[in-house]
Amino acid sequence: MNDKWFEAFRQNPQEAVSALFNGRAGVGSNVRPDVPELLYQWFPPDLAEERGWLDDALLSWLREMQRTYASLVPRMGLAVYAKRITDAFVALQLLDSRRVKDAIRADLDAWLRWLTPLRQGPERDPALECCRLLTHGQPDAGHTALWLRLATDGRREHLTVALAGLQLLPNEGDTRKNHVLMLQALLRHAATVHRDVNGASGFFNHRFGALRGRFPHGPEYWDRALKDALDSFLDPSQTQVANLADDLREALLST
Repeated sequence: MNDKWFEAFRQNPQEAVSALFNGRAGVGSNVRPDVPELLYQWFPPDLAEERGWLDDALLSWLREMQRTYASLVPRMGLAVYAKRITDAFVALQLLDSRRVKDAIRADLDAWLRWLTPLRQGPERDPALECCRLLTHGQPDAGHTALWLRLATDGRREHLTVALAGLQLLPNEGDTRKNHVLMLQALLRHAATVHRDVNGASGFFNHRFGALRGRFPHGPEYWDRALKDALDSFLDPSQTQVANLADDLREALLST
């Protein structure tokens, strides 16, 4: 741990966090872990009080970055601005900050309106990292619509987060509900990406046929779950959806 920075953190957590993300903290050579890894190393679980200060400081820093967006972006550039925001959300994932997640959930639409336009690519997507943060510790099924909506995005990394969010829904311990929702997500994603159905079979087999392996159940279980998933579509007999369902059924039930 960098003792000088940590002492500054104890005096003024938000200012120290800002200096760290802005590269003004003087924490050593350029050959060092990124900020999220540094914070994870410096704040182990036994530093419960200091972790609480860090959570508050990170939340305050994010809100200040949002408030000063108009002045910061012209000065530092959108790519740098987005990278710092992304790093903050990755750090929060590593630290598993409950209080920050609660604050974001309380006003999620406003957070996503700010974060979504900042995307610079798969590795620098603040809104996606914000959603990834929220997959863990969900208090209820309130984010179900968010995960299903995320699955309709054609980008695979968005589907990955959507599936994680659906898998980790509490749903009163009824994991079958989660499996049905995950199948819905697969179908919605495939309907977006494979509009002419061609290629969907390979999509299901290559990446998500393992769903059956991760959650071992018999063919009748998955067939019933898929039928329930189809009920979410207004017209499940639509040719595209029906064909996609056949491809998904083959991937899930193949041995």
